[in-house]
Amino acid sequence: MVMTQTGVIPTVSYFLVLLRPVPDASATEPPWQEHVHFIDEMVSHGAVLLGGDLDPPVAGARAAYLLHTSTRAEAEAWTGRDPLVRQGSYAPEVIEWSLVGIALNAIHPGPETAGMTAGSTDTSTERTDRRCPSQC
Repeated sequence: MVMTQTGVIPTVSYFLVLLRPVPDASATEPPWQEHVHFIDEMVSHGAVLLGGDLDPPVAGARAAYLLHTSTRAEAEAWTGRDPLVRQGSYAPEVIEWSLVGIALNAIHPGPETAGMTAGSTDTSTERTDRRCPSQC
């Protein structure tokens, strides 16, 4: 919650994950295909809302994604499973971001986009659980 002169504005906690390339890892090709599959898995669990490359990089981060999880620990668990992080190609920074939900439909996707994956144009109306799977 954010206090203003006119009252309380409800906020929703999200976690911004910044991905910075690790300089010594440049000799090894990052596992891009595995990363795409991992993003699709996070989409199917409703954990990731958006993500992509940063151009130009921001504070050394070349990519980022926004997670909607119950806790920082859950966001860090998801991030630790990212193949780019596991392989050591990218170092993550997880930042809690309290968003003020002014346009809720812009923050929370409607049923027409809830089932979409990174490479999908499917507009399934099935909603997914926001919980991390047991292996997380």
